[in-house]
Amino acid sequence: MRSARPAYWAALAACVAVAFGLWQASQIAAAPFPVRYDYDEGVYAETAAAESRGTPLYTDVFLSQPPGLIVAVRAAYRIGGETLQAARAVPLFASLVWVGALFTILAAAGRPRAGVLAACAAAGNAAFATAAHTVQMEAPSEALAAAAVALALLASHGGTFLWVLAGAALGLAALTKFTALVAVLPVACIVAVGRARTGETAEAPPHPWNAVAALALGATAAALSLLPTIGVPRFLADTVRYHAVAARAIGAAPVPHLSAIGHFLAAAWPVTAAAALGAWTARGAAVPDRVPPPGWRPWIPLAWLAAEGAALAAITPLWPHHLVLLVSPLALLAGMGADAAIGGTSPRALRVPAAVALLLVLGYLGASVPAGARPDQSGALRRAAETLARDVPRTGTVITDDPMVPFLAGRRVPPGLIDTSEVRIDAHALPEAALDAALSAPDVHAVLLWRGTFSRAVPRFVGRASVLFPFPALVDGGRRLLLRHPPGAAGSPRADPAPTR
Repeated sequence: MRSARPAYWAALAACVAVAFGLWQASQIAAAPFPVRYDYDEGVYAETAAAESRGTPLYTDVFLSQPPGLIVAVRAAYRIGGETLQAARAVPLFASLVWVGALFTILAAAGRPRAGVLAACAAAGNAAFATAAHTVQMEAPSEALAAAAVALALLASHGGTFLWVLAGAALGLAALTKFTALVAVLPVACIVAVGRARTGETAEAPPHPWNAVAALALGATAAALSLLPTIGVPRFLADTVRYHAVAARAIGAAPVPHLSAIGHFLAAAWPVTAAAALGAWTARGAAVPDRVPPPGWRPWIPLAWLAAEGAALAAITPLWPHHLVLLVSPLALLAGMGADAAIGGTSPRALRVPAAVALLLVLGYLGASVPAGARPDQSGALRRAAETLARDVPRTGTVITDDPMVPFLAGRRVPPGLIDTSEVRIDAHALPEAALDAALSAPDVHAVLLWRGTFSRAVPRFVGRASVLFPFPALVDGGRRLLLRHPPGAAGSPRADPAPTR
């Protein structure tokens, strides 16, 4: 049953987005020194800080991903300063765009109530909630990809400029993370099945190549806006060849990847169950009388979900944060399935099963609030940041296996050593000789051993660092902050009494 009040459903979707945004903002504000954070958060936060100081990406700074997120975080720094809160505001804003895009897709398909349900399915997903406050590529890239699909669907109703905007959104999504290119499939499906409006304003269906040309124009404009950054020789080496080498070094493992996808779907079982019903309705069994609007077919999110699953099976290495790629098509299918169940059942027959389902879903949501979303603070992280700010001068740099700590302390990391991940070391993209050379740099005042990466991957480097930086300013189990000079000695002036970020 289509709603006769689309504005009502749009307002309800906006309320969902606002409530989700306020919740996430409270999580970000409550934990300036978080207990749980992703290693890449420190890498990207510090990379954006280095880039804002004029250090060029893909030349002096190694970056294994396209620059979209870094450009956005740099812009956030101009507003909120170089803080973790400002950096995390970027994925938070992206998550709101993402929720709105999911609603818009189904609203444009003539099912605004299903759009609200899809927005709720996404906002209630643990992986989505974590991505919304994590400085990673996934939330911005997938939000832009979903926006591209929404704009393409709106464009199929009529409007060349919307096709251009869809192409620009898709281009920016891909230039944030290449996995967003999977969204080319649903956009291509919309182009293939697009038709002109019917009724009094009917006109001849536009040739599909017109839409393709407009999409290409928008994508080209997006690429040109980042040309000064991506138009350097090392861009493809850092973002493409590096991943190919790393994948060969690690080895493909599609079976564990499929198992990870299965665990993700099982953990989100209410959404998965509703999505299964949505997949059934997509084949026309539940709502055979529904006529899809221009550009839309109910099987499009199902094809999108299959493509995302195939992409995840191929990604090497596969990290937990990658699984959020499934959220867009899964939420769309869940919204369609829940909407079909509500529309196909009488109110009286719905009361008891709806009450039982509500209790089950509330129990699920209460038990599955992601641990990373809780605003716990780390005393160890705060102490390390305070010690760095106190014992390393503001202009000094720090060699570390976790750039989050010096970032929170307002201290710099050598541009080429911001990312010292074990994957980069194993792929021989960061030779041990580069680490050794940095030990002799006059502006390096400290070595911070925090995550254990150096101890596992380059233990001989740790031994040399202990000799050249013999003064431990902080020891916390296996974590150590080693200084070149005694704290407060000549050549190592004390800096700030507290972190500046």
